[in-house]
Amino acid sequence: MTIGQIRSVMDKADWTRLDLSGHTREEFIRRNVPDLLAPQIEAMRSLVISARFVRDIERRSSEIARCESVIARWRSMQTPQRAASVVFIN
Repeated sequence: MTIGQIRSVMDKADWTRLDLSGHTREEFIRRNVPDLLAPQIEAMRSLVISARFVRDIERRSSEIARCESVIARWRSMQTPQRAASVVFIN
């Protein structure tokens, strides 16, 4: 795989993740984010990047972390939210 092809895999994950940021809260909750991002994460993990492309290796790691963070946020929104208790201290 060429470095251009490797970068296009990372670009695809980035665009997929960024596309979700334009959704409203309700739209985001309705999307099956793990099914959308998990294949992107696996594709990035399977990339073999030469050690001389340090920035691309770092970018892959950070993009995987960002995608996993979006999945975690989506999962946290799937459970019903409890009403927050407000305590007033005089």
